[in-house]
Amino acid sequence: MSSESIEIKKSDLEKVVIAVKEFKEHKFIDIRSWKKDDPRYTASHDVDGKPVELKWNPSHKGVTIPLDKASELKRAIDRLFAENEFEEEG
Repeated sequence: MSSESIEIKKSDLEKVVIAVKEFKEHKFIDIRSWKKDDPRYTASHDVDGKPVELKWNPSHKGVTIPLDKASELKRAIDRLFAENEFEEEG
């Protein structure tokens, strides 16, 4: 199974990451909000004066869904799209 993740950018400092993960031999879908270090509160340079790259960190906001429930999740999302009007990005 691929360990590839899908990222949806919400802003320059926040994204949603969707990935298949495994924990104690159980696979699940992890949908989690990730936040980048806030430049207002993070040093822009290290002690040697070199620029510091801001890091992405997973937040507590998210949900894990057992892989055997993935088709139920897909049906629910498909139903939301069928019942609502969403604008396509392009």
